[in-house]
Amino acid sequence: VAVLTVSGLDQGSFESLVRRFGRRLTALHLWKCPRIADLSPLEGMPQLTHLAMFWNQRAQRLWNFERTPALTGLHFSDFTKLDRLDDIAHAASLRSLEFGKANFSRYLIQALEPVGRLTNLESLGFNAQDIGDKRIQPLARLANLR
Repeated sequence: VAVLTVSGLDQGSFESLVRRFGRRLTALHLWKCPRIADLSPLEGMPQLTHLAMFWNQRAQRLWNFERTPALTGLHFSDFTKLDRLDDIAHAASLRSLEFGKANFSRYLIQALEPVGRLTNLESLGFNAQDIGDKRIQPLARLANLR
């Protein structure tokens, strides 16, 4: 198990980190990395099991979760431009998911439908000011929640 916590990365240093050390890491914590716009380099970390990210001001989407098949835990908070969770619908291995706002006063997501597709999910926590389509019904499909 190799775990890394890092702060203050920009896009270039994030890509360099993943390229040089990504295959060795099973857990990664990106703390205060507001300048990362593209999270797709995470696709080069197929052995990643846990990812936590706090405070990002540029990423508008996540990544192709089919390329991180070992990922069981994901936590992201204070992503100011991420309002669509479509990518997460393909995170079949996820067992634990937490997302939303932590310190910033406002977080809006368009829909919970992608989260409702995570049939293996056992733990879910989210903090959103508003849900665009006003529906929480997709969460009723999460039969494995504890």
